Amino acid sequence: MECVFCDIVKGKLNAYKVYESENYLAFLDINPRSKGHTLVIPKDHYSSILELPEEKIFGLFNVVKIVAERIVKNLSAKGINICINNGKEAGQIIPHLHVHIIPRYGDDKGEAIEVFLPVREELRKEFDIISKKLKA
Repeated sequence: MECVFCDIVKGKLNAYKVYESENYLAFLDINPRSKGHTLVIPKDHYSSILELPEEKIFGLFNVVKIVAERIVKNLSAKGINICINNGKEAGQIIPHLHVHIIPRYGDDKGEAIEVFLPVREELRKEFDIISKKLKA
């Protein structure tokens, strides 16, 4: 299986790395949505957050926090969006778990990422059923 992010980890492809540890890597997104848009990945290949072992979750999000703090401090971002797209239907293009850190500077429309998925009020009628299923 070929994976662009695994090739970056192995040094087969170049990336603008901004953080690296034994298990995690952060680099600038080649298709930036804003100045400093960064991806944080585990070096081991996991296709989604659902595959990531529980003991690695803290490490991944610790790196996300470190990099987000650097973006706010060093690039003067006024806010950040942190998101993960899991699965093709959710917009995941590279099938290697990655966390997007997208700095916001106030120079865009200031819209939240929720604008892409508008509120579906009809789902409120199903809260009882949905909550029972998720508790099971």
